[in-house]
Amino acid sequence: MKAIRRFRRSRGFVSYVMVLSIGAVLALSMLYAYRAASRSMTVASGVQQRTDYHNKEDATLRALLAIVPNRAILAMQSGSSATSDAKAPLAWERIFSDALAQANARSSISDSVASNAGLAGTYLGNTGDSTLTDVGKIFQALSAEAGVVSSGCNRSLGEGFPAPLETDGGTAALDNTYPIISSAKRYGALSASQVGLSVTAYPQFNKISYPYIDFGYGKPGEPFVAKRNWWAFSVDIFGNDDQADGDARIDRKRDYVLSIYEVPSQLAISANTFTSLGRHASGEDWQNIQIEGEVYAGKAQVEGSTTLSQLASRRGMTLSQSSTIGGQSFTGNPFALGLREQYMITTGAFFPVSVSSETGRASFVPINRGAEFFDRFALTTESNTLSPTTWNNYSVGALQCAMKLDVTQVFSSTDQTPTELRFTYKSGGTDSSLTLAVNKTAWEAASPRVPFDVIVLPGADHKPCVVIKPELFAAYLASLGADGLEVNNSIAVNADYTMGTTVRKPSIPSLESDIGLVLNECTDLTSFPKGFSVVTNFRLYIGDDFNIVSTTPPSGSNLPTPYYPPASLFAPERRFGTDVDPWKVEQTGQVGSLGSDDGGSPLHPLDLTMGSGTAVASDKLTVNLKPITHPAALPPVTMMNWLVVLEERRGEFFTSN
Repeated sequence: MKAIRRFRRSRGFVSYVMVLSIGAVLALSMLYAYRAASRSMTVASGVQQRTDYHNKEDATLRALLAIVPNRAILAMQSGSSATSDAKAPLAWERIFSDALAQANARSSISDSVASNAGLAGTYLGNTGDSTLTDVGKIFQALSAEAGVVSSGCNRSLGEGFPAPLETDGGTAALDNTYPIISSAKRYGALSASQVGLSVTAYPQFNKISYPYIDFGYGKPGEPFVAKRNWWAFSVDIFGNDDQADGDARIDRKRDYVLSIYEVPSQLAISANTFTSLGRHASGEDWQNIQIEGEVYAGKAQVEGSTTLSQLASRRGMTLSQSSTIGGQSFTGNPFALGLREQYMITTGAFFPVSVSSETGRASFVPINRGAEFFDRFALTTESNTLSPTTWNNYSVGALQCAMKLDVTQVFSSTDQTPTELRFTYKSGGTDSSLTLAVNKTAWEAASPRVPFDVIVLPGADHKPCVVIKPELFAAYLASLGADGLEVNNSIAVNADYTMGTTVRKPSIPSLESDIGLVLNECTDLTSFPKGFSVVTNFRLYIGDDFNIVSTTPPSGSNLPTPYYPPASLFAPERRFGTDVDPWKVEQTGQVGSLGSDDGGSPLHPLDLTMGSGTAVASDKLTVNLKPITHPAALPPVTMMNWLVVLEERRGEFFTSN
């Protein structure tokens, strides 16, 4: 018999409450994890979008540094106000729109770059891309004003803003719409407490503070001679897309001041070309050379054991190991990362070498017309300009002179000895002219003597020359009933080659058969209360001691003595002596160059030439160069530079000063 044992199994059971509870906990955990991840992604997306917009803003603001000065120049050029189409690209709204385009702010990657990288067919997930078409929302004038900028003309915007300029109502209205640079804008009563000198005595250029930038044309915070044009505006790069992106971007509007400083050349040495410092072209080291203050060169090559206080450049520099700049010797790259900061922390002084490209939102624009600067007949008359000051009148020295002396007739096309001159001067504020047939005997016998002459220099080439005698101008102009030397304080000497084929346009460099210009009777210039300037496209011979008699400094200027009337000589070539070469040459003041940077041999700014054409030997040359520190020391005609700076206006940086 078979017995079968049966086992009784225990019955199991399920707690639905426990299962549901655990399920709910897991579900909620997943939900919270998802929500946290989603929030994290949202925050990360917002941060990335903010970064994207801020990068767009920064690139746009940097683009303004290049665009604004160019549009300001165009507003001074002929035809800029002729039609609405001509004016449209010069308006501030168009300038800001073009800055957005130049910065590529409307897309993260351009179509051409995407195509070249093989990305044209891919999906773009950057929600920060925008057409940014509503410029009026992105850029706005301050204080709820209409337009996109607040001009710094004819009103004070209060604490934290630069000194305002004053001008006529028409120019002020234009300045709200276009970037206007003009001599019609000047310092007046509104800015009297914000500039260093009397606005009555110095309305055009005054002493103002150099901006806090790393480019060392001056030292931050210290006074220099300039005029500051400025425009204020707010930037909200997110403003165009407020509806699309809600309120993810709060407190994003920022205020800026864009300035164009008009800076007359005032440094010991100023040259926008490739410049060699420390040695002559012959290879001789500088010997009796004393240079104070800053030096500027487009590109600098410092050789030998040269000592300079400060050196600024636009396109870089090469420094010899034995040179010393600001007490610092550089054995490697002077712009190595951290070197500037370490120097400034260690010494507390401004870094003595600088390049404009190393500076953030700032650019330096030399106004250099080259050979056109010397020759007013090379240019046509401008008209229909937005700015009341035309570009040629602003940037060409020969057009800025109150007096003109033109060669109108010569012996023949092969003999350029002048037989007739035309003299133009200011009388009652307007031009008056007279024609002078060359008569040396009569001119010398006249009372007062005529301040001109015509000579032929000794030598095989018998170079014909016009002679001007500055010491004779006061009496001669008085005999003509002309304005005084405070007005007739500069003269352009040119050949009028537009009248026919006989008078020839001088070549640069000068041919020996071309007309030259000789300065005689120029030792004492104290009769010129505001100084004296000569601009010519002839080779210039300094045939006498020039401006070596001191006088009393202008009242209230506190300029040191001995004080000499400010003077400037602009010519493509300059030589010392006429009949006989001088034994020694001494030069004091400033040296500049209008040479172009053609990538060739460097300019040697202290290489001087005798009348015979031989170089001044290093041991026969003494030079003492120093900067201009006061507008009373500016000559009637100078070279001009623009310093363009964009600064954010932050409340925490405001001071009562």
